[in-house]
Amino acid sequence: MGHLLVLMGSGETTPSMVTTHRRVLDRVRTDAGDPRGAVVIDTPYGFQRNADEISARTVDYFSRNVGHAVSVLELRSAESLSDVAHEDAIATVADAAWVFTGPGSPSFLARQWLATRLPATLTARLEREGASVYASAAACTVGARTLPVYDIYKVGADPHWQPGLGLLEGLGLDAVLIPHFDNAEGGTHDTRYCYMGEERLEVLEDQLPSSTWVLGIDEHTALVVDTDTGRASIEGRGGVTVRTRDHAVVFPGGEDLSLEDLVRAATGAVDGAAPRGTVLARSNRGRDDADATGPDLPSGSAGSDASADPVERFEHAIDAGDALTAAEVTVALETEVNGEAVGADGALDFSPARRELRRQIVALARLAQTGLHEHRELVAPHVEVLLRLREEARAERRFDVADAIRDTLVSAGIEVRDAAEGSSWEFHDPIELARRG
Repeated sequence: MGHLLVLMGSGETTPSMVTTHRRVLDRVRTDAGDPRGAVVIDTPYGFQRNADEISARTVDYFSRNVGHAVSVLELRSAESLSDVAHEDAIATVADAAWVFTGPGSPSFLARQWLATRLPATLTARLEREGASVYASAAACTVGARTLPVYDIYKVGADPHWQPGLGLLEGLGLDAVLIPHFDNAEGGTHDTRYCYMGEERLEVLEDQLPSSTWVLGIDEHTALVVDTDTGRASIEGRGGVTVRTRDHAVVFPGGEDLSLEDLVRAATGAVDGAAPRGTVLARSNRGRDDADATGPDLPSGSAGSDASADPVERFEHAIDAGDALTAAEVTVALETEVNGEAVGADGALDFSPARRELRRQIVALARLAQTGLHEHRELVAPHVEVLLRLREEARAERRFDVADAIRDTLVSAGIEVRDAAEGSSWEFHDPIELARRG
């Protein structure tokens, strides 16, 4: 068995990734009761005041949910590392059968590790048996460049890249990695692509060398790569996207592919080869997406030709989860019915009733927007607590309590699926069902 490189888009300590964690740990044959072979590195969140609490929760997650003991390597500041501590950290990472690092700040992680010999150690790990798991923030750092998410999205820095660890280069992938690729938390604003949105991602793409492409991993999704065979599988609820400046190729969950498939997806539209996956053209590159809140719409949709059928444009906008664009279609239709509101001086001159009508349309659209995005993340923390209580009840053979918890979840639209490797769940969003219904 070669080395397993596991890249997770999010959900690294939720029930959705339990099966993947168990399978990976089983494959690297670590002793479930010995934490020394499985190491969690705390660097991404090491600057936070509650870093110890986050570490404790992570250890508890792997113990309770995954059934494996793990230890924590505290590596929070490269400057404060003594020579002995540095060598000890390098040896710990080199010797571990399984290494995991995840949530926090990508730029902080990259800055600390690039000041040590860890990047070389982590690259060398890819050529020996074992597993390395990079999730969420940590996943942002594995490419040629690191996406400084918080600096841009929270602090307001202009879109830019920072140095990356370069681990993908060793696999022949000239790519940057973006987790949370299908994020929809923004509701009324575009938070796809790890909170960057379309407009900022295009700015970031223009700063990359022409040969470098984007490897996007959806939330609660893992790309599991066997570096020995060059084969990869996509696990979880979403997919993986290869995105260039002129096209994107989407590989769905459950897909088995090779690293060469990813490379062909990045170059296939240029050299004429037909890549695997669903190919999406990006012919609208350069348009103003400042107000976009959903994926690019197909030709003839609400985001394209204004002369297209308003019914079709409206339905496309709703299907894309974009209530504000749907409202624009409605307002345009109202103008077509009632005529332009232009006064004698050429300025807009709506009557009080028309102004109020338009205000109400926009207000309803803003209210509706909150119901047109993924709600699974909102219920996940509550579901996870109940599933943990259910697991404890089952372990103690209190099956009446376990059944009562399951029935409660089912009544709330949560489908619980039990399997030998653990329980998983699916949320049947009543708002989404009603919208489609």
